[in-house]
Amino acid sequence: MSSPFPDRDTLTTLHSGSAHRQGPAAIPSAMVRNVDDFDFCLPSHAQSVLEGLQRLRANPKLADVTLVAGGREFPCHRGVLALCSHYFHAMFSGDFAESIAARVELKEVDPGALEMLLDFAYTGKVTINQGNVEELMRTASQLHFPTIQKVCSRYLRQQMDATNCLGICEFGESHGCPEVSSKAWSFLQENFEAVSHMLYLTLRLPQSHLLPNDLVSGGTL
Repeated sequence: MSSPFPDRDTLTTLHSGSAHRQGPAAIPSAMVRNVDDFDFCLPSHAQSVLEGLQRLRANPKLADVTLVAGGREFPCHRGVLALCSHYFHAMFSGDFAESIAARVELKEVDPGALEMLLDFAYTGKVTINQGNVEELMRTASQLHFPTIQKVCSRYLRQQMDATNCLGICEFGESHGCPEVSSKAWSFLQENFEAVSHMLYLTLRLPQSHLLPNDLVSGGTL
């Protein structure tokens, strides 16, 4: 198969406005062009790589670490985990035994929530609902998945009402989520009568903590 580019003998040299033949055939000057760099970017490449890595998880031979939680095993890749979790980044980049271990056991980690976090790491997708938000946020806090922590925090703030604001406040405080507990506290102050009515004055947090002086002295109770 012949080359699409002319060889040295067929090139022409421009001299004094005229073309001088060097080989068997002269090429018109209009056909000789400088070729600039051509930058190409495949927009779907990053997503395709992630999807490919997700498929590779099904083959333990192609994973470089296996996480173990609650008796379940999760083959995965150190690099993907380190990119999504400060916890795993520190574990795999530091001088810890886990940095080179083939299996890493995660104690007191819910396997269902861990599976959701791993799926998110590989796909960027997660479904949060009332049934899984607390365990998912708890595990995300344990393993330092900041994006999931923020998404769960936003979900809790959006779902807040008179029936759950006390529990959300307590949950936010116990898991280091000040934006959640602060939102719940503000909601309680603004809707105290509705909250007390819905819960029949059965407060799950210490009364001295929940009720500011202005509410008590103002005769709200």
